[in-house]
Amino acid sequence: MGQMRPITSEYDYLSQMVPHHEDAITAARQLRRSTRPEMRQLGQSVVTTQTAEVGRMKGWLEQWYRQSPAPSPSGTTMPDLSGLSGDQLDRTFLQHMIPHHMMAIMMSQQLLMHGEAQHADEMTPGPYRRSWPGLAPAR
Repeated sequence: MGQMRPITSEYDYLSQMVPHHEDAITAARQLRRSTRPEMRQLGQSVVTTQTAEVGRMKGWLEQWYRQSPAPSPSGTTMPDLSGLSGDQLDRTFLQHMIPHHMMAIMMSQQLLMHGEAQHADEMTPGPYRRSWPGLAPAR
């Protein structure tokens, strides 16, 4: 499984968060095969929101860091779910999505607390900002 590298700048955050989101999107697409409507809905919600966020973050990388290397994954944080079905698919997705999401929260926390964050309020996706309500004022 992938490891989080330290976040010390907006570029670090964006270049790590893009592949992190893409990992979640890949896993969430597998939930189309779930037998539970709520899991299929969760999967579609993850795909929809994180696809939009990836587009926004890639746009910021292009706008603010055109001269920097493109994002590259440091490893996956979600397992390959393509061979799973039924309860095993749903359970495995949830068991891995929780720490995956916590990693994103920690990345956002590092940016807000330690990074050079010129555009932090614009960049830090809402769910992560809301997960740590004391962070923004602490900056």
